[in-house]
Amino acid sequence: MMSENAKDNHLASITFVVAVVLAAFAGLGLLWFGIKDPDSFSNLGPWGDFFGGTLNPIFTFVTVLGLLLTIALQRKELTLTRKELERSANALEIQSDQINAQKFENTFFQMLSIFNEIVDSIEIGHTNIKKSFKGRDAISYICNLMDEKYKEYIISKYNELENRPYTETEMVFKFSTFFIKSHSINMSHYFIFLYNIFKFIEINEYSKKYHSRMVRSMLSEQELKLLFYNSLSEQGRKFKDFAEKHALFDNLPITDLLENNHKLYFSEKAFGNDDAAE
Repeated sequence: MMSENAKDNHLASITFVVAVVLAAFAGLGLLWFGIKDPDSFSNLGPWGDFFGGTLNPIFTFVTVLGLLLTIALQRKELTLTRKELERSANALEIQSDQINAQKFENTFFQMLSIFNEIVDSIEIGHTNIKKSFKGRDAISYICNLMDEKYKEYIISKYNELENRPYTETEMVFKFSTFFIKSHSINMSHYFIFLYNIFKFIEINEYSKKYHSRMVRSMLSEQELKLLFYNSLSEQGRKFKDFAEKHALFDNLPITDLLENNHKLYFSEKAFGNDDAAE
């Protein structure tokens, strides 16, 4: 369908063509009359002067009206053009947002894919039975080893300084740092990359709540346990903020912790018990 602006331009063009055609016929008619009857044509001179003096102001007025009409049509056309440009700019902005959001989604899922590869690449050997564990089996093995080492560590630290025994909080933090550091060769790349995934979600304006929930759903209970104590260690302390903000330990049973009261080292948000948790 023809737009309103196009209709106005079409009507103005037709009017101009009709005026030109009528003027041409009038001129040809007068020329034919002058050639056919020169004497009569010459006697019409006074009438021509009369009509010329009368019609010239009228034609001038009509010309001015035509000029004003042209200016009005041009202004209307410019207004419509400006609105069209604004709509185009808005459409481009929306398209740009959609492209950036799609880029974020693509990068996010690529990072998840790389994270899975990192999990699968984790490998640790058991020297006594000459067996190695890979992937999440290796993580489960490290968690079981943590339970054993924690009992040994607590006993040794209680007996280490009789005059100044460590507080329970000091022992938990020191053990976390000690244990995570002793397995850094196996797990450091895992912790670092997972930290960067949450940081990528945190700083990107196109991230949604479901992105962090998706990462959380990929983590096993054993992984959550390691992440819990990694967040208490000197190496992984920065991760604690992400754990609390994104309710990372929502699926971690308290009974899986080395001691149930260790839960108190995090806010309730870390366990999904606060409405502010994402």
